[in-house]
Amino acid sequence: MVSRRFSIRPSNVTALRYNNYGELKKLQIEGGVNSGNSGGPIVDAEGFVIGVTVSVTLDLEHNGAQTQLANAVPTEFVHGLVSGRISHTEFEQPYNKDGKVRVPVKMEIVDPLGRFNKAGIGIWIGDTATKIRPPGLTRTGMLPSDKNYTLIDLNYDSTKKIATGELVYESLPPGLAYWVQPFYSNTKVVQFWTPGTLLPVSGPPVDRVATSLRVSLRPGTVRPITLSKESTASEFF
Repeated sequence: MVSRRFSIRPSNVTALRYNNYGELKKLQIEGGVNSGNSGGPIVDAEGFVIGVTVSVTLDLEHNGAQTQLANAVPTEFVHGLVSGRISHTEFEQPYNKDGKVRVPVKMEIVDPLGRFNKAGIGIWIGDTATKIRPPGLTRTGMLPSDKNYTLIDLNYDSTKKIATGELVYESLPPGLAYWVQPFYSNTKVVQFWTPGTLLPVSGPPVDRVATSLRVSLRPGTVRPITLSKESTASEFF
């Protein structure tokens, strides 16, 4: 007979911590958690796991003594990590081509068990003064002023865990802007939408033109040289 022993201690969820996009990121727990309990489940009265312990709060004014407060990540976050989800989305330098503006997009994907299916971005024109669109299984928060909605699928490299693509759009008059809302799908969800925000760009679009780079160093001088991934070098002197 296999002996299974475990202990249960009473705890209370005292706060729900959301990020600026309205996503639940942490549960604040009071009581029942000590150092070394990281990774342990937080269970509700019906036996469902609602979170996983990640840290305890220390009292820095009293030599770092442990308090009765602890933090846990919600179960939905853990399911997302296991099933595959977007970790980070980067919108790179816009550039001009064929009379339109193009923005390269790169997504980093967390997919430890190979369950991630695809990623993409919804892009539309909206008012610059409107609020962030909430995340969820469906798109919500659309406004009458939104128009020209387009869905773009990205190319997912399952080996590198990176999804890439480009947004292509035209310049807009003042008061209007492009909005973007990344989405992904895995074996658990058909489509999950991350927060929709104004398209974050790093300055006005540039013209991609060929250029030559030549570096001349004095004998005995050692200087570090860094080239971006868009650059090439044919020779150094």
